[in-house]
Amino acid sequence: MFRVHPFVPVRRSTVAVAALSLSLSIALSACGTLRMPSGEPGSAPGSGPASGPVEPILRQEVERWSGTPHVLGGTSAAGLDCSAFVQRVFAEAFDVDLPRTTDDQVEAGRRVNLSELQPGDLVFFQPPTKVNHVGIYLNEGEFAHVSSSAGVTVSELDLPYWRTAYWTSRRVLSDAPRTAARAEAPPPGIGLPASVEAQGDTRRVGW
Repeated sequence: MFRVHPFVPVRRSTVAVAALSLSLSIALSACGTLRMPSGEPGSAPGSGPASGPVEPILRQEVERWSGTPHVLGGTSAAGLDCSAFVQRVFAEAFDVDLPRTTDDQVEAGRRVNLSELQPGDLVFFQPPTKVNHVGIYLNEGEFAHVSSSAGVTVSELDLPYWRTAYWTSRRVLSDAPRTAARAEAPPPGIGLPASVEAQGDTRRVGW
């Protein structure tokens, strides 16, 4: 003979609590997913901090800044110069605070040979007819920088112009591991210099 268990009523409040607990569990699981940031330069990225190899993060930064024109002394998405581009990328992508000018950036980190370049190394140039210039090495002979004619772009170190103008390289990221943690990017103009220290001294800034 089967034994019949008495019916025990379940309060609606108990059901509501159980449903709420399930919803919170699902929501928290979704929040744990790391996403690579996207959007305009200087905007708050996805759900950082995210981590990964340096090169893909740098190439994403180049894509984010793509189309930004060269403006001597500029520091925002409306226009910026080479040293401001380097400063913004390292601050927003790697949480690394670099000086504002090429003259000061060339003193940061440690010197590395051209043959030892790794993604994230700074490459400096002394063109014969222009002031000092700086870019960020990507890989396979490519570096990102702000061209006076093309704005934010990628060029090749092997091109005669850059090979002749090459000056030195500096490593400002840790050698190992070669990964980077992205910091949440501040809005344009927040936490970064609004202008160069001496607007008239272009050599201090870099073109």
